[in-house]
Amino acid sequence: MCGIAGIIDRSSAHTSATKVRSMCDSIAHRGPDGAGFWSSNDGTVHLGHRRLSIIDLSEKGAQPMTFQQRYTITFNGEIYNFQALKNELSAAGYQFFSTTDTEVVLAAYDYWKEKCLEHFDGMFAFALYDIETEELFCARDRFGEKPFFYTIQDDVFYFASEIKAFWSIGLKKIINKSLMYLFLAEDLVENPTNPKDTFYEGIHQLDPASYFYFGKNSQQPIVKKYWEISISEEKSELTFDESVTQFQDLFNKAVASRTIADVTVGCSLSGGLDSSSIVASIAQTNNSIPTFSARFDDFKKDEGAHIELVSNHFQTKQHNKWITSSDFEEQFDRLLYHQDEPFQSGSIFAQYCVYEAAKNEGIKVVIDGQGADELLGGYDKDFAFYARELQINNKAFQQFVAQIEAHHGTTIQVRKMDLFALKHPKIFQLAVALKNRIWTKVPTGIATSFHAKYAPKKPVFQRHKSLKSSLKHELTIQGLPKLLRFADRNAMAHSVESRLPFLSPELVAFVFQSNSDYFLHQGWSKALLRSAMKHMLPEKISQRKDKIGFEAPHVQWLKTASMQNRIEQSRKLLIEKGYITEKYTDSWKILIAAYYL
Repeated sequence: MCGIAGIIDRSSAHTSATKVRSMCDSIAHRGPDGAGFWSSNDGTVHLGHRRLSIIDLSEKGAQPMTFQQRYTITFNGEIYNFQALKNELSAAGYQFFSTTDTEVVLAAYDYWKEKCLEHFDGMFAFALYDIETEELFCARDRFGEKPFFYTIQDDVFYFASEIKAFWSIGLKKIINKSLMYLFLAEDLVENPTNPKDTFYEGIHQLDPASYFYFGKNSQQPIVKKYWEISISEEKSELTFDESVTQFQDLFNKAVASRTIADVTVGCSLSGGLDSSSIVASIAQTNNSIPTFSARFDDFKKDEGAHIELVSNHFQTKQHNKWITSSDFEEQFDRLLYHQDEPFQSGSIFAQYCVYEAAKNEGIKVVIDGQGADELLGGYDKDFAFYARELQINNKAFQQFVAQIEAHHGTTIQVRKMDLFALKHPKIFQLAVALKNRIWTKVPTGIATSFHAKYAPKKPVFQRHKSLKSSLKHELTIQGLPKLLRFADRNAMAHSVESRLPFLSPELVAFVFQSNSDYFLHQGWSKALLRSAMKHMLPEKISQRKDKIGFEAPHVQWLKTASMQNRIEQSRKLLIEKGYITEKYTDSWKILIAAYYL
């Protein structure tokens, strides 16, 4: 895991090489183990790299890396199947001089060109320059685990792992007011209708599962997709039990591949089903895995009991990070600095502290459970989308509702609106449609002029006809992408690499070929995972009915005198800017929005 940056300046300005160094300095936290730089002979292309040594700790792993005296790459990420690819490429005649996955990427590109991306199981963002074609090839992994930002200003092309790298060299910083509106009015930190948008005008992110070429004659990148989730509408021939067995095998394989490293590997542990399953999988071969958890005093949603149950069951080396309001106040600005863009809750700070705890124990790699809810149907709303599918068979629909109530009670531990959506999915879908039409009405506390100019002109929320369609949207457009952004910045703030087994392409492909009723089988959420782990996890974990995760008491944190004063100052600024009125009440969003102004 590393930090990358680069510039293509057709004027051959001698200052560009210096600027790349400054950009890399600003993201040194992503790679404290070394720095490297490369410039083309004609002075038009400049690549920079900050190294976090994970695979091949020797100098042979240093970047930017040159291959065959033709290709030079700056690479951020991991290719988990690089050994298998290396064997295949060696058989094709390629020779390797290091044990890095970076060199495998270079050879794979020479052999397959852009189709090499289809062969990678990993998380990555990289820029590869070909001196023969004089083109820069830029690519990002399937789900966007690793970031890639770019901009063109004054006919110069810039890219970097983090937006702050652009500010370090004085590029224009202009707030994207359309996204500011979505944040203040709808609690969105992304633009679902245009995912490449960021909170800053002219600063774009490369879409997940995408690539582009940029050469001397390029005006704008022409982005192309190389992969997307395929949804099967046909009934799987596998029984539920057979699907569970195959899921378990693929899951264990994904976890094992993400433990490959030349440094010590740890695991986050929230006490929930997802992280506990990863710990259980690792414990089959390593019964002393270091685990890291967020803990809170006097907070009813503290997960201590579940964390201790799992840690004791598998004899992990447990590390609890006790987080207080003082910690929040002391590190809040650092959190905001590292995130670069707005975020929605204090749970982000809890995650930030977990990675800090890992760093303090000398851990460079942490395996995390993100992606499971979006992949396997872990949210309350998933019940409603599946119920809509069942409406064509009223008997099946009624049976499904009865199964949920049997497991979860009549409330299924969700809001009244969620229960209503479950029992009346058609009306729920209509509500989604109506939500897209409220833009004509000014939300409470939003300034009228701000609404008139920046409220969306087309629907933001999508209606889904099936559970799989909804899950695909959550994984790729609206849901998981923001969580991956938060996690990457939090982990890299502490020079820690986060790895996510649930986003294994092979595992994801299998799940989406499974029957819909295997997702919420007999009324259980994430049924495939629960069933796969029921003989490995304590029953209190495998059959947990509540979902908490990294929820933090940020409401209490904001009640201190100093934070209240800061909120009031922030409110005045937002009113002055014409974004909100005195009636706006969300203190958290006031605080966050004001900082990024």
